Amino acid sequence: MKARFSVRTPDVLHAIRWSGRLDRTFKSNYDLDPTLSWQYFGSSTGFLRQYPATKWVLDEKDPDLYDARLRSWYIEAANSAKDMVILLDMSGSMTGLNREIAKHVVLNILETLNENDFVNVFNFSVETVELVPCFRDTLVQANLENIGEFKKALSKGETKDIANFTQALTKAFDLLQRRTEQYNKTGQGSQCNQAIMLVTDGAPHNFEDIFAKYNWPALQVRVFTYLIGRQEAS
Repeated sequence: MKARFSVRTPDVLHAIRWSGRLDRTFKSNYDLDPTLSWQYFGSSTGFLRQYPATKWVLDEKDPDLYDARLRSWYIEAANSAKDMVILLDMSGSMTGLNREIAKHVVLNILETLNENDFVNVFNFSVETVELVPCFRDTLVQANLENIGEFKKALSKGETKDIANFTQALTKAFDLLQRRTEQYNKTGQGSQCNQAIMLVTDGAPHNFEDIFAKYNWPALQVRVFTYLIGRQEAS
């Protein structure tokens, strides 16, 4: 048995002691099925328990960034399937460091998805366009090939003009709405949760009219905002 963790807080240590009860379960599973190679337990507090134990190999030059909570087996067990639209602000104010931070935010979001999820990424400024042109007007399965296409495309594109949030949000809601009406009736898509991820350095309004039109009163779509940079209190 091996437990691995990077932060030794009281909560983590308590959780590790609690997870020691899994030893009997792991051994019982192996007795029932000797073909099992490895068994894992990933905790929401950040540690990994592995059976049978093995030495964790570290690279002296590179930091150890392994996190079980980002592995597909953990994500699929912990999360419900979802349809997701990611809106990436590419207006002129996102030039430089803001652009790099936003890119890494999108990369991290994509890393949390698995093959049960469906996604598309849009760049928006004056116009809202698909990050990957061939994924036009659709959500694609978040498999390794499609996620790889998104990652390659993130390095392209230039920041310019002013962000049209109305068009971007409308595009996202419209696509998710059509996803529900057109695709889920045929058994495609996640048929579960829907989300919009907005990555920007600030929105000028609350856009209540758009939310009232597309997301009220059912509140079917959850909207998460990632604010890049500093905002002065108003």
